[in-house]
Amino acid sequence: ETGIVGQLLSEERAETGRWGEHEAIDRLSMCLVKLRRVDEAALHVEDYFKRFPADTRLVSGERILKRISKGLSKKRL
Repeated sequence: ETGIVGQLLSEERAETGRWGEHEAIDRLSMCLVKLRRVDEAALHVEDYFKRFPADTRLVSGERILKRISKGLSKKRL
């Protein structure tokens, strides 16, 4: 986008971060946790949210983080 719309989008991206494909990381984390590869899932999720920090505020982002923390806590028991 150009003009005022492009400027506003750039400002929003600078403030909140970029958006990614949260459905993909949701599915990947779900599969890895079911396969009991929680550490690998946690690494992928951490990398994803570093690249796309805005997605942590989505409902699916919260669900992903909850899934990982639950999997990690089960593993420690």
